[in-house]
Amino acid sequence: MNDLTKIDPESTKDRWIYESTGMTYKQHWEAGGVEAMERDLLSAGITFELGKQDGELLGRLVIPHDVKERLIRMDNNWS
Repeated sequence: MNDLTKIDPESTKDRWIYESTGMTYKQHWEAGGVEAMERDLLSAGITFELGKQDGELLGRLVIPHDVKERLIRMDNNWS
């Protein structure tokens, strides 16, 4: 317990740390294929919604306003 009291509470808050993977998204997607692209886009909140209105098929691409921040990966594990 004495060791725990020495830890600064500010240092234990969740945070993002940028670490370069040495790859671009293009390189990652070429190596990992559609599955890698799907995982990355879904983790960034990018989706494509399909629906019907008056018998017509409609699609909508949903891109969050903070997509650039969301696409930054937290680790070097691209698999």
